[in-house]
Amino acid sequence: MSLRARIAALLVAFSVVLVGCGALVYGALDAADERELELTQRLTPASQVARDLLADFVEQETGVRGYVITGDRDFLDSFERGRRRADEAVARLRSLVGGDPGVNRELEEVLDAQDSWRRFAAGPEIAARRRGDVERARELVITRQGRTRFVRLRQEVAELQEVVEADRAEAVEQAARADRRLGSAVALAGGALLLIVLVAGVVMWRSVVRPVASLRASLRRVAGGDLDAPVAAEGPREVRELARDAEAMRRRIRSEVDSSRAAEEGLTQREPVVAALRDQLLPSDGEPPAGVRVAGTVHSAEGVLAGDWYDVVTLPGGRVAVVVADVSGHGAAAGSVAAQFKQALVTALSLGRLGPAALEAGRAVLRDDERFVTCVIAELEPASGRLRVTNAGHPPPLVLTVDPDAGVVPARELDGGGVVVSTLGATAWTSHEVTLAEGELLLLYTDGLIEARDETGRLLGLDGVAAALATVMDPEPQAIVDVCLDAARSFRAPTRRDDITLVVLRREPAIRARVAVVERRPG
Repeated sequence: MSLRARIAALLVAFSVVLVGCGALVYGALDAADERELELTQRLTPASQVARDLLADFVEQETGVRGYVITGDRDFLDSFERGRRRADEAVARLRSLVGGDPGVNRELEEVLDAQDSWRRFAAGPEIAARRRGDVERARELVITRQGRTRFVRLRQEVAELQEVVEADRAEAVEQAARADRRLGSAVALAGGALLLIVLVAGVVMWRSVVRPVASLRASLRRVAGGDLDAPVAAEGPREVRELARDAEAMRRRIRSEVDSSRAAEEGLTQREPVVAALRDQLLPSDGEPPAGVRVAGTVHSAEGVLAGDWYDVVTLPGGRVAVVVADVSGHGAAAGSVAAQFKQALVTALSLGRLGPAALEAGRAVLRDDERFVTCVIAELEPASGRLRVTNAGHPPPLVLTVDPDAGVVPARELDGGGVVVSTLGATAWTSHEVTLAEGELLLLYTDGLIEARDETGRLLGLDGVAAALATVMDPEPQAIVDVCLDAARSFRAPTRRDDITLVVLRREPAIRARVAVVERRPG
């Protein structure tokens, strides 16, 4: 049985178990969510409204008594306020639990007691006092009809509260049962998944790990100089085919010695190609729109061609985009990928495509599954300061402000996120919008800046960058680029090198109409 067939069988089994477990867990989770929603959205608020309803009736009764005794209209205002709140509470209860027959019945009893109290007690007492008939008003109070009717009203509200609270207690119990069922479903699903993982582990050990270990031992003997040792062939068909290919390679090694020497000599003749790639990765010659000042640099590691690049792209509608990208690896191979990626992405931006779509255009030119690119695109509308940032696995840009006393200060770190650009994995990138105030600066960089290490292994990090920025009193983009690059160079140990790319964009104040773009070639 081939390795592909074995993996396919495992995937089918895993999919069946996963779908079954997912359905089980989803059903339990849906039931738990339904109970929780009923509790939090209906019954708990209804319980609170029922308690508040009694307070509203008490406020009305107090207002009536105070007005009858003193004639102070502030008490009458209290009565009116309590009546409005009570009406609102009743409407709120109907909307929350109006479909419950028990609650509906008790609510009707409350409304009947309320109408009785207002019509035969509160209303006549207030009317007598308003006419100035104090004796009549007091006589109505003395008869205690109002008190009796209000006591009945309170009793009806209490019974309503009991019914609502009983429904809520039942919902709490149902939610607890649903949670227990969910826990059991998760445990069962976890056990099933663990079992399928264990089975997959055994199959992979017998089908892949053990045959590959044997093949690796044979290849190590050949790599150690024993060119006469045959390469073992065992295991599934794919591993045996790989072993046969390795054996054919072993037989040809001796005849390829001369060709290898020729290839090594040819490497020294590639400088024109490297120079051409390097020129393609230089920033564009165009200028950004008015209101923007930009400076940047690319510093390659150990003098080889960098996989980093940046560019400033003028967009339709007077906008501008600053792009920084970092291709994995160094040298001509990384530079070739970087040049193709840059051409596709910059072309897409120039045609008006937004950041995520431009990244997809760049991704389309990648061919090597082992090569990936991190990239950040910052699109600025100079007039409004609207800044859209699209990040594909790149270090998040920094927004810088100028403090007259503390120099240039990192104000905030924009959100990172998004996966790297590669032929594998997800391709859904999103943009985040912020506002860049006049005079604020945006620092974009590759990880070579913050991951510079000294001889002790200590990282420069964002704290080191902030310390370097504090020495800059002139908020010019080129000055900020220079001080950051100097900090990384002086901090970095000679044996630990990486490409460093820095770009600083400044949104100019409205009173400054001139535009200056300063670009530095890779150093």
